[in-house]
Amino acid sequence: MRIVDARVIVTCPGRNFVTLKIVTDEGVTGVGDATLNGRELAVASYLRDHLVPLLIGRDPARIEDTWQYLYQGSYWRRGPVTMSAIAAVDTALWDIKGKVAGLPVYQLLGGRSREGVTVYGHAALLVTAPFLCDVQRGIELTDASPYGDIARYLAVHREAEEAVRRTLSYVDGVTFARRATAPAHFGLGLRDDVCPPSTGFAAYNQYGGGSAAPAREMHTYPFNGHDGGEAVHVRRQLRWLDTVLRPTGRPRVGSGLRDRAGRR
Repeated sequence: MRIVDARVIVTCPGRNFVTLKIVTDEGVTGVGDATLNGRELAVASYLRDHLVPLLIGRDPARIEDTWQYLYQGSYWRRGPVTMSAIAAVDTALWDIKGKVAGLPVYQLLGGRSREGVTVYGHAALLVTAPFLCDVQRGIELTDASPYGDIARYLAVHREAEEAVRRTLSYVDGVTFARRATAPAHFGLGLRDDVCPPSTGFAAYNQYGGGSAAPAREMHTYPFNGHDGGEAVHVRRQLRWLDTVLRPTGRPRVGSGLRDRAGRR
């Protein structure tokens, strides 16, 4: 088996996630994540320009040999860009090996180490400038990204509107908000053109989806945009968390919507 192709995929929606897909001559494929937030295009370029040409023709089963070849073969080693790119190759090759062996990769790496994980059983949600909520309205309200990107796409792909709207409805934050059971603290800048305030209010109003909705509060900042309340809001969040996560306390029931001055 030999590697015949390796493709770098940049997506979500334009540049946030980087994935490497390795293809073998027997049709087995493997994928690895190469995302490095803030420098994702640097990793994508490193993969395309420097690593992908080195992978073609290699045996995908020689994972350790390939790792050493890519790492030792560069004069300048380490660093987040280099290591993110090599990690994607490593993960993709293990993906291929697991598929060839017919086993989940964790079995090839020594098997399970536990039957379960002990976790803290209480939770609360901090929501600042809720993203992709009430998507349909967001498209109508603003030309800023990401909603503007959707509108510009549909301006070219006119026949795709129904499919786009249906697909986005699956990931609309309002849909998930209705299913929430944990207490939540919201923050909105009322001049936000990236996440328009009414879309955030839609998520807040639907949060918990009924009369028995979990405790929730909101702070609004009338003179701020996507930056919201910044440090002021963080301090409010921390005070709120101290209240709802206090071992002897219980979350307050019902809405805690604040007025524009931040008062109850």
